[in-house]
Amino acid sequence: MYLAEDKRVFCYERDIALKKTKQSRRDFMAFGGSLLLGLSLAACRKEEQGRALSYDKGSYQGKADEKLSEEELMTLRQRAALQRQ
Repeated sequence: MYLAEDKRVFCYERDIALKKTKQSRRDFMAFGGSLLLGLSLAACRKEEQGRALSYDKGSYQGKADEKLSEEELMTLRQRAALQRQ
């Protein structure tokens, strides 16, 4: 009689241990899935949206450069002249 009760207690404890294992596995998978989702969404930065994904060889497709003022051009010419000496 004691063996049957011990066996039932053992089976009950084993079932509880299996449920905890399944629950921890489920929690781990949920955490891993949410981590993967978070990383994939973080990879889509706002400044990377709308950029050109196909390129033509030999042609620049970016924003046009700003024109330099006369003062900036004069400063650059003076620096270039100093390098020639």
